[in-house]
Formats: sequence, structure tokens, C-alpha cells
Amino acid sequence: RTHTDYMASITAARKLLEIAPVYYVSGNHEFVLPQERVRGFYEILKQLGVHLMDDQVEVIQRGEDQINLIGISEDTIDAAKALGQDFGNSFQPQVLLRRIREICEDMDDGYSIMLAHEPQYLEHYAGAGPDLVLAGHAHGGQFRFPNGQGWFAPGQGPLPKYVSGIYRKGNTTMVLSRGLGNSIFPFRLNNRPEIVTVVLR
Repeated sequence: RTHTDYMASITAARKLLEIAPVYYVSGNHEFVLPQERVRGFYEILKQLGVHLMDDQVEVIQRGEDQINLIGISEDTIDAAKALGQDFGNSFQPQVLLRRIREICEDMDDGYSIMLAHEPQYLEHYAGAGPDLVLAGHAHGGQFRFPNGQGWFAPGQGPLPKYVSGIYRKGNTTMVLSRGLGNSIFPFRLNNRPEIVTVVLR
């Protein structure tokens, strides 16, 4: 957001689309950019054929099998944060859960995958019952101790609970990627960038 150059993202999207469909969910960096700047980026992604998952459900069908893909936008997450500040808290979980349930209310039965940028709300995502959540945002904790504990993550602060790997809440599993980029600090320590491949069986 401080050195906004969309070309790397656009090039990546174009190449990924040669391999498979691409689904995109917004995060906190897009949210704080001026809307006129990010709107043009979204338009290019749409023209390329990227599915912008802005608080919606899409069904992926293969034979008789289907997956419900749920996209939770950063606008929805931020609305719960903003309302929390109005009441002297940092977050209003019922606002997020109610909105997620509204998004999912017409969803057919079947396996469901939720795309949500911020991992620290796993408990509230799980309240809507997705089978799998794919998230990022924590950058692996930026600096990692030898035991894998991250030093800092946005939205979680020092020694964050969610940094990378697999987490479970009830019947929901979350896979959290360390991602490719950086956050507040321009470098990483003991924290290689990663792209995660998930195989569903």
C-alpha cells in the first residue's frame, strides 16, 4: 500500500489463469488504499477473468461433486472492528458472524471453503460452519524463533497465536500461509516465503 505497483500482481494473476481458475479476496492493504486506486486494479483483474470474491459464494462443480467457495471481504471484517470501537472494544464478533451467515444462507449443502484474509477470527469463521478456511495476513510472524513461534503479526501483536500452518476449531480446519510479502518490517528472519498447495481427498 505504500509502494503501490499492481504490475507484479497482474502478471502473477495472468500466469496463474493459464493453470487454473483464480479466486481473489481483499485484505487490509486494499482496504486502506483510496477507492479510485484500487477500483482500477479490480477492473483489470475482472477483465483477466479473476473471480473477485467480495462477500459472495461461488459453486465449483466437477462431475457430481461440488465445493462452495465463500469469499469474506475486508470490508466485512472491518465493519465488525469499527462497531467494536463504537462500543469501546476492538471487535464485535457477533457482527462478523451474522454477516457471514447472511452470505452463506442460500448456500447448498456440500464441502465449503472460506477465503478470509485475517486468521485471528477463526473462532468466528468456524461459527458459520465452513469445512476449510484459507487465510494469510500474519506473514508467518515476520521474525520466527527456532521453535516456529512468530514474533509479531498484524491484528495479533507480539507472540501471535496464528502464524502459519494448520489450526482447527470444531469441525473447521484453517490453513494459514506465511505468504510471499512483508508487513511492517521490510525483511524476514527464519521465515521463508511460501505458496501453499492444499490437496482435497
